[in-house]
Amino acid sequence: MPRGKAIDPDLVKTVYRLYAQFKSYSKVGELCGKHKSWVGRVMQHYDQSTGLQKTAHPRGRATIITPEKERELEAFFQENPDISNRKAEVVVGVKRGTLGGWRRKRSKQQRKVKAAANKPAPKKSSTAS
Repeated sequence: MPRGKAIDPDLVKTVYRLYAQFKSYSKVGELCGKHKSWVGRVMQHYDQSTGLQKTAHPRGRATIITPEKERELEAFFQENPDISNRKAEVVVGVKRGTLGGWRRKRSKQQRKVKAAANKPAPKKSSTAS
């Protein structure tokens, strides 16, 4: 679902129609009662023909390691736990700098699982009589 308030499709079509006439974000914004940067964002994020918001691209950096490669890395690090990230990147064949963040994320997940498993049972309160 797109972020922010949806703009009326008729208003979007009006913005495109006015821009075709005047060729100026300032003039279109003046006629619509909006700022020129608002007009620019509408032109960038809304479809001209439908007046609806274009599909947003996912935010953040794309995942470099595929699930298959991740399984391969898991097996590799179980066999060679003391190998450095740099050597592992060369042997496994991933880009330089990829494994540092992956190993940190992985070890954090493993610590959470261990902590949950090793959590002591709640103590029963004993009342002395």
